[in-house]
Amino acid sequence: MYSYLRDTTLGLSHIGVTVSALDDSLNFYRETLGFTILSDAERKGEWVDKITGIPGFHTRTVYLSVTPYRHMEVFGFFNPQTIPPDKNAGLRVGILYCAFMAKGRQNFDSLAGAKAVGNPKEGPYRGQQAVPLQDPDGLLLRIIEPEGEERAEQKGLIRDFLYPAFLVANIDESSLFFRDVLGMAIMSEGISSFEEESQVKDCLQSPFRWVLFRASTGTCLKLIKPLNLKVLPAEVWKMQRVGFTHVAFGVKNLEEFYLELTTRKVNFKSSPQPVTIGPHQGGKVVYLSTPEGLTLEFIESPLIREEKEGR
Repeated sequence: MYSYLRDTTLGLSHIGVTVSALDDSLNFYRETLGFTILSDAERKGEWVDKITGIPGFHTRTVYLSVTPYRHMEVFGFFNPQTIPPDKNAGLRVGILYCAFMAKGRQNFDSLAGAKAVGNPKEGPYRGQQAVPLQDPDGLLLRIIEPEGEERAEQKGLIRDFLYPAFLVANIDESSLFFRDVLGMAIMSEGISSFEEESQVKDCLQSPFRWVLFRASTGTCLKLIKPLNLKVLPAEVWKMQRVGFTHVAFGVKNLEEFYLELTTRKVNFKSSPQPVTIGPHQGGKVVYLSTPEGLTLEFIESPLIREEKEGR
């Protein structure tokens, strides 16, 4: 089974983000980071109700292109009403931050200034500096410096979306789920202490263990577990809550993937549903929950096939 799933799960596609003021967030991601709009449309109807499990789902959804194949899916909710983030939630299972690779040494140095925070020591990016940023809703981003003296030839700060970082309570069980159930490969792992990153989240003032995963199209996610602090269970998933909502991965054959995982008692929110709008139009999508309560999306589409065929 592991060999089959490893060949089926292709890699990171996009991350979902619910925001409190869509135009403000779009200005930040476009003007500060250089993302471009790939798709901008309202989403509602039975198909999206089924996918998300939210009756009466209605959003303006904007896909922002980081690269041709890695995106941010930004939601401005009409229904249900947007829920503010819980500022006092403590350390909970969830998406901690997103890591991006900067485009060009000059761009990174200009961004860094007094914000550079030392060596992130994140797996293959060991020794490279990182700049912490927050979007208008306070969501955490990390911009990692490019290797060598690369110069940016085009406008924009970001060259690639490397991975989302998940905060987990049981890193051994989560690692087995992502490796043996979802078919991702462990790329590297270790123990680090990012005292210089205390502004990112309190858990990073403590030593923590991390595991970095990859799939056939590259790095796709990172798990983080503080060694000396308790991580509380995930909040009940509500897509309308401001914050990172879910992470989407591409698969080669979604129907076979879905049937295989139902034999493993994976918790799906629905059966695969057709995508009728946006950059993945013509494909199929399904949402599932990990044993720790993280929401993941798996998607098969012409865009996913195009990336795979181009590698």
